[in-house]
Amino acid sequence: MLVYTAILKIPLFFYPYPESVKGGYLSERIINNLDRQSTEIIISILIIFLAAVYLNKIVIENRITRESTLFPGLFFILMTSIIPELGMLSPPLLGILPFLISLEYLLLLYKNSEYSGKVFNMGFWLSTASLFYFPYIYFSIFILIGISILKYVRIADIFRLLIGLLTPYILTFYYFFWIGDTGNMFDSLIGNYFGIINFPVPFNIQFAIKLALISILLIIVVLNYGQYIKKKNVQAINKIDVLYWGAGMAGITVFIVTPLTIYHLIVLLPFLGAMMAMMFINISNKIVAEFLHVVLLGFGFYIHYITFV
Repeated sequence: MLVYTAILKIPLFFYPYPESVKGGYLSERIINNLDRQSTEIIISILIIFLAAVYLNKIVIENRITRESTLFPGLFFILMTSIIPELGMLSPPLLGILPFLISLEYLLLLYKNSEYSGKVFNMGFWLSTASLFYFPYIYFSIFILIGISILKYVRIADIFRLLIGLLTPYILTFYYFFWIGDTGNMFDSLIGNYFGIINFPVPFNIQFAIKLALISILLIIVVLNYGQYIKKKNVQAINKIDVLYWGAGMAGITVFIVTPLTIYHLIVLLPFLGAMMAMMFINISNKIVAEFLHVVLLGFGFYIHYITFV
C-alpha cells in the first residue's frame, strides 16, 4: 500500500502547496519548522500509509468486515487522493494516528470484563491527538457513547476518561512552566482553536464537487447499513454502530471548529473507509467493484486537475 499511496500523491509534487492552517499547538510547531514542500509531502505520505495500515489492523482484529481485507486502508488512502487537500500535511492528518489508537482501545472493550485501563488510554491518546488538532477532543463524547454501546458507562469510567484527557495537557503545562510561558498557555493550547459555527471555507465549484462526493458516499453507506449487519453477531453489529456514531460525531464537530477548513474531513475518513470496505465486500460481482474503484481513481485525478490548474 505504500507504493499505492506514493503513486496517488505524485501530482502534489508539481502543484503550488497551499499555506498551512492552524489547528493545534504541536502541529503548528512541526509544520512551521518544515521549509520544504517535498519534505511535507513525504511526511504526509508516510502518515497516510501508517494510518491506512493501522485502520486495517483495527478492522481485521475486530472482525468488522465479513472477511479479512485491506479495503478500509485502501479507501482511506483513496479518499485522501480524491480530495487533494486531505493528502497534504495538516493538523488533522498529524493527529490521525493517536486518534486511531484511541479508537482501537474503544473497540477492544468488548473482549474485556475489566477495562478501566483502556478507558484511561482512550482519553490519553485522544487528548494527544487534540494537541495536534484540537477538535479531536470533542470525540470524548463519542468515546462515552461507544462505551455505552459496547459495555456500559460507570461513573468511575467518566473520571478515568477525564484523567486520561487531562494528562497530556498537564504534561504540556509543565513544559510551558519550564520555558516560563504559562501566561500564553491557554491560548496556545485551546483558545486559538475554539469557536462555534465558523464557516470561512470559500464556496466555489471545486469545493461544491468535493462536498457533493463526500455527501453521496455518506448517503450510500448509511443506506447500506442493513446490508452491513446482515448475518453478523451482536458484537460485530455493536462495533459497526460505533463506527456510525463516529461518522456522526465528525459531522457534528463541523459546527465547533475554528477555523473550519476542508482538512477537517480527515476526521471522517477512518469511519468512511471502513464503511466503504463493507460496501465493496458485499458487491458480488468483482468486475463491478473494480470498475467502481477505477472510476473513483479517475475522479480523483480530475479533482486534482481542477484544484490546481
